[in-house]
Amino acid sequence: MTEPGRTPSEAENGLMNLAGTIATVPNNDDDPDSFTSAFAINLRDNPEYDFDTDTFFGRTVFGQVEAGLEVATAISRVAATDGTPNESLVIVSVSEIAVP
Repeated sequence: MTEPGRTPSEAENGLMNLAGTIATVPNNDDDPDSFTSAFAINLRDNPEYDFDTDTFFGRTVFGQVEAGLEVATAISRVAATDGTPNESLVIVSVSEIAVP
């Protein structure tokens, strides 16, 4: 059983960390079940984050950017210190779309 506030890895779902996908980010790279609310948009293919049958570790892909990947790319170019942007970034809207 996973502790409250933590989500177990579901990286064995067959989805790959390809450019444009949205995936979980662990709080601890040594703990495959340390996912909380952090996520990342893959700006390039990241096969090193795909599920590994030897370690049972991987980042769970759970979404796909359908439009506006250029916005995520622009955000990635903002200077940051220790992972924190040096200027305020505001996401104005996010929407869920039905899977066909």
